[in-house]
Amino acid sequence: MWERGPAVTYARFKAVLAERERRGEIRVPDRQIAAEQFIGGLVAHVQMKLAFGMTERPSKAKTERRVARAVETFMARYATDAAK
Repeated sequence: MWERGPAVTYARFKAVLAERERRGEIRVPDRQIAAEQFIGGLVAHVQMKLAFGMTERPSKAKTERRVARAVETFMARYATDAAK
């Protein structure tokens, strides 16, 4: 299950990171950790709530805010000066 799901997501995201790094937009010393941080920022809290029985899914607005904050946090850490 891992190999057909999350491992594929991580591999694809790390390929995106490699391309953005090649363009000079970001500098990522460890792509796996960066992918875990970003993807975790998107889904970990929601998955935890669902796992503990909270069945209400976040609204579209809350999801958009979560994505925007994850991108801001990621770029604050990994963006090069050229990309800021």
